[in-house]
Amino acid sequence: MNGETSWLEGAILNELGNMVGSVLMADFPTREELDAWLAGDPYVTDGVWQEVEVQPYRAAVGAWLPTG
Repeated sequence: MNGETSWLEGAILNELGNMVGSVLMADFPTREELDAWLAGDPYVTDGVWQEVEVQPYRAAVGAWLPTG
């Protein structure tokens, strides 16, 4: 994934500050392109991400917003 597609990546923490998951916010033109990326991503293929939940998101504010 490149900087043009990936907006935000990081750890999800519990109340003690321990990592309990991760989040990736990205922009793909189609669901098919997202699925193709997931099918080849090492975190998926190597079992690091055992469960992937995809949710639509509409960005409203942020310096990281894509242009165009």
